[in-house]
Amino acid sequence: MNSKKTITIKGKKLPYYPRMLTNDGSEPRLNIPVARENLSIFKDIADKYSLPIILIYGTLLGAVRESSFLKHDSDTDITIHEKNEYILLNMIPELEEAGLLFVRYHKVVFFNKGMITYSFMRNEMWIDIYIMQKAFNGYIIFGKKYPKEYFKRLAFISFYEREYLVPYNPEGFLALVYGNGWKIPKPGEHGSPIKHILLIRIYNYMSKWFSKLPFIKNVIKKIIRFMKITNY
Repeated sequence: MNSKKTITIKGKKLPYYPRMLTNDGSEPRLNIPVARENLSIFKDIADKYSLPIILIYGTLLGAVRESSFLKHDSDTDITIHEKNEYILLNMIPELEEAGLLFVRYHKVVFFNKGMITYSFMRNEMWIDIYIMQKAFNGYIIFGKKYPKEYFKRLAFISFYEREYLVPYNPEGFLALVYGNGWKIPKPGEHGSPIKHILLIRIYNYMSKWFSKLPFIKNVIKKIIRFMKITNY
């Protein structure tokens, strides 16, 4: 684990352990017992702070289809409403005490809407927390807009003997995200929408390599500032 630093988000100075995480299929597969422990720890603290957490993407797919994490997934996926982002920030010191270290803050926004992700790691397994943003007649999560009926009200699912919030009509949501064949397991299946994995991989690749050139680095910084794109 990288050494402890600090990061300031929305005026709050927070403990931060920056870690480059990949999500392109090359990362380790889930250690399911550790993932279960991590999710349980996170939920205990979220419940203490009255933070509603919603299972999404691969974690939702595993919960609905297999009543377990997907064996070929690599992380745990949760979303929270943007109005509760400050609650998450307040939780971070207690998450740190419980061993869930804040390792990644990824923000790519246009006109204040887009992708905002917080990642927490314990025992080399991590949880991604996506900030869900209201946008006209829908909600934006991880840069993609979803119809409002999935999140205007929510449903519950039993997952590892605990109750979790999920999108309303979770089967319909999974069909929207993964297609009508979502009920059929696929070899090497990964739990995140591939289009977003590809976009983030390209973005991180360009940031990493082009930033090595001083002139291009300065140009990228100016573009990032202008477009309000930040990647920590």
